[in-house]
Amino acid sequence: MLTLTLVILIAAAPVPEDNPDTRILFGEDADYRAAVAIESRYEGTLEFLPVPGGPGRFRFIVPEGEGKIQTHELLVPRRTADLGAFVGQSVRITGKLTDKGLWPGKIERRQVVGNPGRDGILARTPWQPAAARKISRPAQTFLVRSGEQAAALLPLRGTTPAAAATELLARELRVPEIDWTRQMVVCVSVGLRTDVESLIIRRIVVRDDVLHVIYQLKRVPAGMSAGFGYPAETVLIPRFDGTIRFEEEP
Repeated sequence: MLTLTLVILIAAAPVPEDNPDTRILFGEDADYRAAVAIESRYEGTLEFLPVPGGPGRFRFIVPEGEGKIQTHELLVPRRTADLGAFVGQSVRITGKLTDKGLWPGKIERRQVVGNPGRDGILARTPWQPAAARKISRPAQTFLVRSGEQAAALLPLRGTTPAAAATELLARELRVPEIDWTRQMVVCVSVGLRTDVESLIIRRIVVRDDVLHVIYQLKRVPAGMSAGFGYPAETVLIPRFDGTIRFEEEP
């Protein structure tokens, strides 16, 4: 009877649902993980270029401001159908830039502002305030719930510093605007490091009336060096006026 009950419970267990907005490409491959190039995040548009008699190739267009763009050949020796759903979309690629092109570890479809993704995040940027760029081992955290707080953090002065700071943050996050009545900005930084390649805020979770900001550090493999850097990430999330806790995920 115990065996039968166990079988029924297993059969009834919910099947994990794949996230159609995210696709792991080479992020878990041993060769990719061992590559010396630093893993970074890039945001832009994915294009598919058909090749007569061949499988075709992908090109990644990254805007750099002032009308300038940067193009990268996407190194994906796989069936083109694997990325068909992302073609023509605004996407974020976490990958390693090589002399042959961009080696993608993961591709994500960027969420529409005002509609958070499954991670609870509206928009992301590697930007961080100048106050975070210092020698500091513990994580530094910053919360912005108003234009005045943004102006003090940047810092900005003038006749309309709050409006100017809000506009600058929106530009960094690549969103049309920030509505402080419905949204807020959170930043996590670890200062000057040589042992950490990158920092990413994995998800935002509300449990027992507490908002948990869960972040993760990608550490440099033993015996290697990523050089000097200031790993950080800033995210736009729905406004929360209660208690906020920051947690590092191993």
